[in-house]
Amino acid sequence: MDLAPVIESLQATLAPQLRQQ
Repeated sequence: MDLAPVIESLQATLAPQLRQQ
């Protein structure tokens, strides 16, 4: 199980939310 693409997708979704705060 490769977590790299999962982590990248999470960062892609969480990064904008973190910047808004």
